[in-house]
Amino acid sequence: MPSGDNVVNPQAYEPLPIRRVVSGRGAHRALGEELRGLDVARALLLTTRSLDGGVVVASVADAGGGAIAARFGGVSAHNPTSGVRAAAEAFAAARCDAIVALGGGSVIDCAKAVKHMLGGDFPLLDLPTTLSGAEWAASFGQTDDETRIKGGYRARELFADVVLLDVEVASQTPEWLWSSTGFRAIDHAVEAILADNAHPYLD
Repeated sequence: MPSGDNVVNPQAYEPLPIRRVVSGRGAHRALGEELRGLDVARALLLTTRSLDGGVVVASVADAGGGAIAARFGGVSAHNPTSGVRAAAEAFAAARCDAIVALGGGSVIDCAKAVKHMLGGDFPLLDLPTTLSGAEWAASFGQTDDETRIKGGYRARELFADVVLLDVEVASQTPEWLWSSTGFRAIDHAVEAILADNAHPYLD
């Protein structure tokens, strides 16, 4: 084992404390069990206008059982600040204690932005419908409605507690969106490998 004197600029990698990852066809049906495991009584189901009211949302809501207390289907692309505020208001109005995010990167980012805005200490459960990879990050982006400038925030407490990976919840994702987020996932992987602070564990 090399001595400490031979280590130059050591770097540490600290994995996010994601509690559980449930994967496989039909994995979303475990949502109720996961909510119970987190002692969630009233969850907000967060999604997009394109998914809201569809069979996928209905199936996820049913899987959550009585723990789904409210639904907000107003998340838009690039996560505008007005949508974050509206989602936060829906969360507070329904006296929720968790967020279930069903959608792509914008929905999952919105859930993290709401948690940050409210300064809350409550669970986030992600059911991604694209390959954006937002469910693996403790950061979010949001777009200012007035300036159209996209900013972001990163904090360890914004990690997902549970990620449910299920091809069934992606069944309504258009092929063009699925493939484009796939290219974006490759883009993120290349950035991670070539970054100045790249870590062998991630490589």
